[in-house]
Amino acid sequence: MEVIVIRNTEDYNTKITDGILNQSFHLYVRVSTTTQIENTSLDNQTDLGLDYVRKEFKDKYKTIVVWREEGKSGDDVDEDDGSEIVKRELLRIITNKWKSRIIQNLWVYDLSRLSRNDDSSNLLKGLIYKNGIDLYVNQQKYNFDNKMDKLLFGVLSLVNDFENNQRFEKGLMGKIKILEDNKFWGGITPFGYDIGDDGRLVKNPFTSKMVKMMFESYNKGKSIKDIGNKLEEIGVKTQRNNLKWGDNSIRKILQNPTYLGSMKYEVKQLKGKSKEYNRERNQTKNIEIDTPQLIDKPLFDLVNKRIQKNRKSGKSPIKNEVLLRGLLFCGSCDSTYYGRVNPKQNTNTYSCQSVVKKYRDETSVCENNKSVNISVLDELVWRVVVDIFENSDEVKQKYREENIPKELNNPKIINNQKQSITNKIGRRKTKLIEVEKRRDELMEGYLTTKISKSSLDRLTEVSQNQTNTILEEIKTLETEYKILEGGVIWEEWFEGFEKYLNEIKSYTSKHQRREFIEKVVDKVIVSWDSITSTHNLKINFSINLLDTSKKGMLGKDRRYKNTEDTIQIEELDFKGMYKDYKKSLSLKTSNITYSTVVDGVMSDVNDNVLFYPTQPKGVILKFSVSVKTSKLTKTSHYNEYQQKLYTICKELKSDGLGYRRISHKLIEDGYSTIRSNKPILPNSVYSILKKGEIRENRINREFKNYISGVRLYKE
Repeated sequence: MEVIVIRNTEDYNTKITDGILNQSFHLYVRVSTTTQIENTSLDNQTDLGLDYVRKEFKDKYKTIVVWREEGKSGDDVDEDDGSEIVKRELLRIITNKWKSRIIQNLWVYDLSRLSRNDDSSNLLKGLIYKNGIDLYVNQQKYNFDNKMDKLLFGVLSLVNDFENNQRFEKGLMGKIKILEDNKFWGGITPFGYDIGDDGRLVKNPFTSKMVKMMFESYNKGKSIKDIGNKLEEIGVKTQRNNLKWGDNSIRKILQNPTYLGSMKYEVKQLKGKSKEYNRERNQTKNIEIDTPQLIDKPLFDLVNKRIQKNRKSGKSPIKNEVLLRGLLFCGSCDSTYYGRVNPKQNTNTYSCQSVVKKYRDETSVCENNKSVNISVLDELVWRVVVDIFENSDEVKQKYREENIPKELNNPKIINNQKQSITNKIGRRKTKLIEVEKRRDELMEGYLTTKISKSSLDRLTEVSQNQTNTILEEIKTLETEYKILEGGVIWEEWFEGFEKYLNEIKSYTSKHQRREFIEKVVDKVIVSWDSITSTHNLKINFSINLLDTSKKGMLGKDRRYKNTEDTIQIEELDFKGMYKDYKKSLSLKTSNITYSTVVDGVMSDVNDNVLFYPTQPKGVILKFSVSVKTSKLTKTSHYNEYQQKLYTICKELKSDGLGYRRISHKLIEDGYSTIRSNKPILPNSVYSILKKGEIRENRINREFKNYISGVRLYKE
C-alpha cells in the first residue's frame, strides 16, 4: 500500500485529490507539544495504525493517507458555540470530507487523539453517526448504530476530559512544588545569575558584577546609552547571547526587583485561561522565591527614581521647544526621536536618536534613517487629535464593534439569544432524561454480563457527574437569560468629547497644544516604508473619560501615564467577560474545579459594571490611530526659492510657453539655478518641471486613517 503523509494544508492541496481520498484508508495522528513530536510519539501512532490497516485491509485499499497533526490540542473547538473545530486544520478538512462522503473511514490510536472535552466529542460523534463513518480506535471498530457502542463512546470521551484536567492539575502541583522549594521555575535566567545544581538561582561571578556596575554607573549620572557602550566595549553578552545591548534591555535590568533578593511568580490555576481571567476569579497563586541579593535597596530606589524622573520630565530643557518632544519613538529600534532646530542652517527635523547620536561604530545603527519635518509632523498630529475629538462617534463605533457583545447591543439579537437560551434549557432537560435512560442501559448491560461490576460502578459515577454538570448548565443558562435583560452604561462615558472640541480648536500656541497633547497621547511611533516612500505613524491615545474625584474628563492630567504617581487600572473587557461567561455555560471540568469556576464567573457577573449600573471611580480610554503620509521627508519640502521657481515655470508652461521661452523669461527676470547660481537653460526648465511634478504627485497622495485597539480601563 502507498502511504501519503499530510502535515498541513499545503500538503493537502498539492499531494492528494478527492478521488484518492475516496479510495483510501485514513489514519489521524496528533500530539499537543513540540516535545512530543521530537520524542517520536507521532511516529509510534503512525506505525501502529499502518500495521493494523495492512493486517486487516491488505487487499481492500491501495493507499493509506496519514493525517499528521503536529502540536495541536484536543480542546481546540470554537469558543462561541462549539460548532466547528477551529484550530486543528487537518481534522477540519477531514470532517468536511465526511459531510461530502469523500472520506468514509478513520483510525485513531485512542479517543483523546480526536477530543479531550465533551463539546468536541459530541460534535464529532454527531458527524460520525450522521455520515456513517467507520471509526477504528486502535484495535476496535465502533458501530454507532449499536446503542452500547454509542454510549461507551460518549462515556469514554467524558473520562478523557476528566483525565485531561487531572493531568493539568498534577503538572500544576509540580510547578508549585518547584517554586515552594525555592527553585527557579524556568525560562530565561535573569542576567547576573546561573541555575545551581539544586535548581536554585546562584550568583554568576562575572555578570553579577556587571549588574552592580550598571546600577552604580546610572546612579552616578551615566546614561543608558553610555552603559550599553561600556558593556559592548568589554564584550559582555546578553542572556540571549547577543553582543549588542538595547536600551530597553538595560532599562529592564535596572528596574528588575529580583536583584533585591526575591522573585515573584503569579501562577494561574485554570487550564486554558488567561491570567486576567484567572485574576478575576481569584484563581491565581502568588509565590515568592529567594534570590541572591545583588543590589542594595537604597541604590535600587535611587536608580529607579531617576528613571521615572527622566521619563516624566525629560533630561533637560531644550532651547527650541517642539510639540512632540518625548512622545516620538522609532518603529524600527524603539529609540526616542530627537528634534533639531537651527534656523541658520535651515534645519527643522525630527530624527531617530540612535542615528543622530552615533555612539557606536556600526555603519547603520537603525534602518529608520529618514528624518521628518518638525513643522509638518507637529501639524499633522495636532490635526489627528482635533479630528478624533471632532469625530468621536467613530471611536465610539469602533469600541462597540471591538468590545461590546452584539448580544447586548441589539434588541433583535437579544430576543433571539433569549429564545436560544430557552431552547438550550429545554434540550438539557431532555438530555437529563436521556442520561437516566443510559443508567438503565448500563444496569441492563451488567445484568446481561456485557459489562463488569467495576465498570458499572465507574460508568455510573461518570453518569452522575454528567447529571450534575447538566443541572449546573441549566442554572447558569437561566442566569444568562436574566443578564440579557440588563444594559450597559459605557456610552455615557464618551459624552465628554464634544465639550472640549471648541476649546481645543482655540489653541494656537505651541505651549497650549503641547500641554493638551501630553494629556491625551501616550506615544507616537514613526516608521519609514522605503517601498512606498511613506511614513507610517501609530498614535497611541490615553484619555481619562471619567474622574469622579476631580474635574471629570481629562482632570487627572498624566496620572495614568508611566509616572511616579501610578494608579492601578484594569481593562473593562466587556466582550471577553461575556465570552468567558458563555464558555462557562458548557464548562466541563473535574468535580474539584467546576463549581469553583462557575461560582467565580457568577460572582464576577453580579459585581461587574457590564451588567449593572455601578459607576467606577475613573475610566481611561486607550486606542491607536494609524496614519500613512508621504509629506514628512526632508526631501519633500522645497525652500521658498525652490517653490517660487517651480510655481513660475508651471504657470508659464500652462500659458503655452515652451522650455526655451520660459528660459529666456527667467533669465530676463534675474533668476538663476539654485546650486551653481547659473542661468536657467531650457534643459534646467524641463528638469524643474519634471521633478516638481513627480514631487507633487508623491506628497499629495491621500491615505485613510485607521482607528484600532479601542479599550476602556477602570480605576
